[in-house]
Amino acid sequence: MKGDKKELDVLIVGAGPVGLFVALSLKRMGVAVRIIDKATEPAKHSRAFVLHVRTQEVLGELNLLSRFKDEGWPLTHGHFIANGKLIGSMQTAVPENDPTEERTYSRGPLAIPQSFTENILTQELAKKGVTVERGISLIEFKIDQDAKSRPNDHVVQVTLSDGSTARCRYLIGADGGHSAVRRLMGVKLEGRSLPGVVGMVDGLVKTSAPIAIDGMTLVASTLGSALMIPHGKGYTRCIVDFTSENRGLKELSETESPSTPATTSCTAAPTYHTITDAAPDMPLEPIVSRIRRLLHPHDFDITDVEWLVKLQFQERMAKAVDVEQRVFIIGDAAHVHSPAGGLGLNTGIQDAHGLAWRIALALKHNGNRDSLFSTYGIERMSVAQQVLGLSGRLHASILGGAGLWQLLVKRIVAIIFNIFPSLPKRMRRMGGGLLIAYSPNALIQASPAATSYCTLRPGSRAPNGLIEKLSKGILSSSVTTESALFIHDTFPNDHFTVLVFYNAQFAVSTRADDDKTANFTATEDRKGSPGVCGVEISLPNLCTPKTTSGTTLQSQPTPRPIQTFLLLPRRPPRGFNITTTSSTTPRRPPFNAIYAAQPTSPASGLSVFEAYGVKGDAVVVVRPDGYVGCVARMGDWRRVEGYFDGVFGGAM
Repeated sequence: MKGDKKELDVLIVGAGPVGLFVALSLKRMGVAVRIIDKATEPAKHSRAFVLHVRTQEVLGELNLLSRFKDEGWPLTHGHFIANGKLIGSMQTAVPENDPTEERTYSRGPLAIPQSFTENILTQELAKKGVTVERGISLIEFKIDQDAKSRPNDHVVQVTLSDGSTARCRYLIGADGGHSAVRRLMGVKLEGRSLPGVVGMVDGLVKTSAPIAIDGMTLVASTLGSALMIPHGKGYTRCIVDFTSENRGLKELSETESPSTPATTSCTAAPTYHTITDAAPDMPLEPIVSRIRRLLHPHDFDITDVEWLVKLQFQERMAKAVDVEQRVFIIGDAAHVHSPAGGLGLNTGIQDAHGLAWRIALALKHNGNRDSLFSTYGIERMSVAQQVLGLSGRLHASILGGAGLWQLLVKRIVAIIFNIFPSLPKRMRRMGGGLLIAYSPNALIQASPAATSYCTLRPGSRAPNGLIEKLSKGILSSSVTTESALFIHDTFPNDHFTVLVFYNAQFAVSTRADDDKTANFTATEDRKGSPGVCGVEISLPNLCTPKTTSGTTLQSQPTPRPIQTFLLLPRRPPRGFNITTTSSTTPRRPPFNAIYAAQPTSPASGLSVFEAYGVKGDAVVVVRPDGYVGCVARMGDWRRVEGYFDGVFGGAM
């Protein structure tokens, strides 16, 4: 293939979970991708294996979550053992039928080996005609000098290890802590090495200690601490602290040293050693011995070991994640940190999710590239900084060494476990990635001064919830709970969604002879004929931009990717015909679909209106990545149109 030049939309370097996910997301949105990896075969071991609720939502929107749930293991509880005794337990998943919780795809974290994740994503990519090209690495890339003046051209030239060259519109580095893409960008990972060394092993655990299989178990004593996390098929991951008195270095290896000393900058990620690869003679006994001492007087052993590793965790991030809005780094290529809390893989998936829709909009729908790509770095670097801080605090409290002080910290954790039978809602949502929010920017419009009609803040994640579709504008007589769908199911990854919340007050028709054909029209003043529910909503054609004179363009080669839904607080009376009108004459119906919030009960969780904080009539614009871009009062269409002008480049 030497000398062969190919052109494509996006080249992805790295076929781990993050690279595979961004490749699949782009391909589903019609973007041509190629994915390469320097490894000759997929990873056999699972460095990351916890999928939090927000990541499961993203997988659910791609119709993949059922496959992951079939292969994974739900983690619903946390347990605390001190000096060999179980002294506290807490439910970490959303309690069933909690009336204060929104309804979503998952109640809590899901454990699934990384190799399983990669296999599922690889198979889905193959269905789309994309195969991972293995044994190929990136040698060099160059960006044409006039790239900014050629937004749709293949301006990134790459040279690969097989001697071939190619041209692409965008290059994505998902190639981990040792990222070749980041190195060629001239960007370093800056931060520190966390104190201490840990040993980590996956295997079948045999013990008389009260180790549960429904979630994480924290084991602690004055000697140190350990984490035990089941991940299905009988296997458990054990993470053991070897910090105390620096004994870990001697117990695990007489010759190896921690990966990287603490410095202000470093281009290397943690050094991993495994039984089957770099260190086949690494002893298992120090880890087993340490856990036995922590669990005394219980016995403990590990058999059928799948993976054994020693590492020192890093807490580092890149200062830049792109070059000229053409070359990007995501996942561990942009940030590395302690696995405490299981945040690494999940943050990488969200990086990929946040980048893919931007590239698709730029390529397929003439999106404003400056708005799309300048905000990517701002948003994701802010999240990476938060994740580094949170994982560092979790590392210090969970795997922070030995001694009376550390045991006291863990005892306080145990007290919290006993006070709260269920993890406090805010802590649970924070750990699940549901509280991540972005500050106002070109794609996040600041809220108006008065938001009494909707408490949801732009920049926050759009809540989920159950809704019922009213087919063809007429309420189906067979609508049941089983036919309900999640509102996130209606969010395509390459479209904006405009949710028009209308708090309709339904009235029963007084026409005995024709009550099954009474009209329902949505109006703002709610002044209607007797027996007619509601009045009329004036809705502009958001898909077609206007000229500077205010007239609608008659020919638009690429309509804006916007879908608009009307949401009602509950089902209208059966048989009522739902019609809508528009203030313009668009080339499509004013609403793509009409939905009703699923009926709720004290045990069924929040309705969609409650989850979104809608108290009157409101318009909520949801970005393709599921974050709120704009909130407006009903009828304030100028605000909504202004938002989309910023996304797509303004009026013509």
